[in-house]
Amino acid sequence: MKLDLNSIKKLIDIMNENNLQEIAYEEGEQKIHLRKTENKIIGVPLNAGGPAIAQEPGIPKELLSQEEGLMEIKSPLVGTFYEAPKPGAELFVQPGDPVEADKVVCVIEAMKVMNEIKSEVNGVIEKIMVKNGQPVEFGQVLFLVRKK
Repeated sequence: MKLDLNSIKKLIDIMNENNLQEIAYEEGEQKIHLRKTENKIIGVPLNAGGPAIAQEPGIPKELLSQEEGLMEIKSPLVGTFYEAPKPGAELFVQPGDPVEADKVVCVIEAMKVMNEIKSEVNGVIEKIMVKNGQPVEFGQVLFLVRKK
């Protein structure tokens, strides 16, 4: 199994269907370790250089309740966030940009594979929650979108 977005989602489905708290998968140089804590799944790439960064995905729910009408676009995998298809290229989206469902809003590099992340809602980008080149965790909020 090649570790791409779909295979990572399959591993998460296996975890949820079998009530597993942790799962590790390794094939050749590709390795991934997923662990569920408090109903959140946190992925740690085992072959990454340096220590894993433990970061609470998303922003406090108290802040979201103050910003009614905002939807979150979350990271579906662990990797590195990029706001453009390549260095120096035009950004996928910026605050104030309209976004439609299935529009690419960023890419996340995971194990040297660039995964396009698409919006699931129609709206306007209100805030980008991460910086270009920043490591992101599964479930971490990437964008806040004001739904149309």
